[in-house]
Amino acid sequence: MSQVSERLLEELGETRTCDLSNARFLDPMWYHDPDLYALEIEEVFRKEWICVAREDQLREVGDYLTEELVGEPLLLVRTDEDTITTYSNVCRHRYYPVAAGAGNARVFTCAYHRWTYGLDGVLRGAPGMGGTDFEIRKCRLPKIRTECWNGFVFVNLDAAAAPLTPQIVGATEGLAPYELSTWSTTAIHDEIWPGNWKLVVENGMESLHHPGLHPVSVQPEIPGLGVKDISDFETWAHLKVPFTDEAARRLAEQTPEAVSRLDEADATALCGYFIYPSFILPIFPAYANWLSIMPVSASQARVFTGLAMSEEILERMGSDREASAAQSREQLVQVNQEDIQATRDLQRTTLSRFIDRGPVTPLELSVLNFHRYLANRLVSER
Repeated sequence: MSQVSERLLEELGETRTCDLSNARFLDPMWYHDPDLYALEIEEVFRKEWICVAREDQLREVGDYLTEELVGEPLLLVRTDEDTITTYSNVCRHRYYPVAAGAGNARVFTCAYHRWTYGLDGVLRGAPGMGGTDFEIRKCRLPKIRTECWNGFVFVNLDAAAAPLTPQIVGATEGLAPYELSTWSTTAIHDEIWPGNWKLVVENGMESLHHPGLHPVSVQPEIPGLGVKDISDFETWAHLKVPFTDEAARRLAEQTPEAVSRLDEADATALCGYFIYPSFILPIFPAYANWLSIMPVSASQARVFTGLAMSEEILERMGSDREASAAQSREQLVQVNQEDIQATRDLQRTTLSRFIDRGPVTPLELSVLNFHRYLANRLVSER
């Protein structure tokens, strides 16, 4: 590791004890340095819980979809036990993918040499293996740690990792009144954004950018300077951004049942829940969007995002459900495009040789807390 990388790690370690009054953002080389990027992949994304799907993408037994997480091919399947299981999507023979895309199947047949696996991951057939001592039934696809939480599917590439749900009990309790696990997915956007993964996370963890990036799409109803209740719990974090009075009134009229289940502070604010390292859930009383950010390279990030809505709001749409859902999807795309432009620009401007590390404002404490999380994972592990 270079001397520059070592210096940047030392600076990152200092965020754990620095006071907010003199805190600074990351050195811009954190968004470009190949050594630091490799360290993040090894110590964060190969050891932490990452959201890769929604449960309702896999409704029926035999439903499957293929994913990739930091270069690791994955196969998610709803098994005969009606649970979602993740396997390595690599054939045990000559390392070809076992499945592609998404669909429904009873078996998975490798297109290279026709090895066939059941929904339980066990090898069922292996042409040409007669006359060898190879035991078909003892061969199976490796399982990848999988947990479902509030309708989301998380995986962990580290077999020794601690379970997810005991680490985020507070987030689960805070979200309980929303009944999020019963909500339906109404849109999914899975895109590659032109920027380092941390730029996407940092942008999603603060609202101070609403007036600048979202002056029409977000700011009029969720003023960014109103952020409050910024909290950090080591494995997850939380904040609130109050609605305008008019926006709160309209939401109360549109979804009275959802609003009645929440306390006033939650019913009148956008509540942001963050599960480290890269899951962001901005939630309204009856609908939410999410972002799960995964690095593709030091300068690109995959952003798995979409919308989930409660049955109350879907019923209210009535015969206009499809049109209303389409309008919501268009609004999500618009906001995403505004954030994409920001990450694209930041990836370029952070290469400037004239940059000094900028000061952290109290409204950006959530970003500083994210940096402290990174320090705990990257500096103490070395």
